[in-house]
Amino acid sequence: MAVPDPETTPDYEAEITALEQETDGIVSSTISKIESAIEAFKAAGGKPQDIKEDIIRLKGFYNELRGWEKRSLEARRGGDLESKVKRLQEFADICRRFSGAFGRAD
Repeated sequence: MAVPDPETTPDYEAEITALEQETDGIVSSTISKIESAIEAFKAAGGKPQDIKEDIIRLKGFYNELRGWEKRSLEARRGGDLESKVKRLQEFADICRRFSGAFGRAD
């Protein structure tokens, strides 16, 4: 991913900060929804076997997002612009790794 040059992009730092805040909200919401889905699967009487593999992958995605969220919150206590960009790139990499991992048609 090409990163715009801060020298030639107006309000670059403000845009990155806003994107980071938006991403934090998306991650927090996604984590909450995954927790609900995993709890529903655990509560299901017959544990639907046809989605068991998806639940395993979902737990992996969940763990990656939780780790990212924790590192992101810790880094905010003095993170510079370059660190913010790296965290956003890490988030994008997590999403790429798990994209297409769910809902396969067999």
